Amino acid sequence: MRKKKFNLYTFNIIFACQNDGDQFIGCIICFFIWTWSNNIPMRSTWISASFYLKVYKYDGLVFFMQWIQIHDNNDISNLLNIFNHFHDSCLTELYMWTESYVDEDFSMKLSIDLDTNVRILFQRQLPNPSAIELLFEAVTDFHIVPSPIGYVSTIFEGKIEKIDDNFIWSEDSGWKPNSNDFTNSWISSKRLKWRDVSSWIGNSKRYGLLHD
Repeated sequence: MRKKKFNLYTFNIIFACQNDGDQFIGCIICFFIWTWSNNIPMRSTWISASFYLKVYKYDGLVFFMQWIQIHDNNDISNLLNIFNHFHDSCLTELYMWTESYVDEDFSMKLSIDLDTNVRILFQRQLPNPSAIELLFEAVTDFHIVPSPIGYVSTIFEGKIEKIDDNFIWSEDSGWKPNSNDFTNSWISSKRLKWRDVSSWIGNSKRYGLLHD
C-alpha cells in the first residue's frame, strides 16, 4: 500500500517540476518519501542519500539528470549516435551567462578568463532521448543565425567535433571552421557536457520567461 502511495506522490512532485531547482527539490522530497514508505531508519537515510540522489530513473520516472562530460572523439561519437546526429531536431532554448556583473555598490566585477557559458536545449521527433541539453563552458566562439522568414528551423544533420582543444557544435554537418560561412549556427568551447532531458519535451520554457 505504501509503495503505491509513494508512486502517486512521485507523479505529483515530478510533473510539477519546471526547472533544475524544482527538479532537485522534488528529487529530495521523493527520496525521503521513499525511505519513509519503506520504514528505513533516519540514520540509514542520510547515509544512503548521496547514492540515491544520483539515480537517473526510478520506475520509469525521471528522478535525476546527471551531466556527462565529453572528453574525446569516442564520447562525441557516442553522443551523435544517441541523438542521431541531431536529425529532425530543433534548437528550442538557449541561455548564456558570464562571470561579469555589477555589484550592489556599482563596482564592476570582471574576469580575465574565458567566462562565457551557454546551455542549449534540443528536442527531436524521436524518443530515447527526445530532448537533450548541451552545456558549453569557456566559450571561445558563439554564432547563432535565426531562420529567415519562409524557412523552418529544422536541423537535418548537425555535428560535434574536437579541433585542437576546442569542442565545436554546428547545425550543418558540412560546415567547416574558418570557412567564412556565416549562414550557419555554431558554438566553440573548451569544455562540453550533455544530459538526457526527455522530460523537457513540449512547449514549456525551461530557462524562464520574460514577463511584462
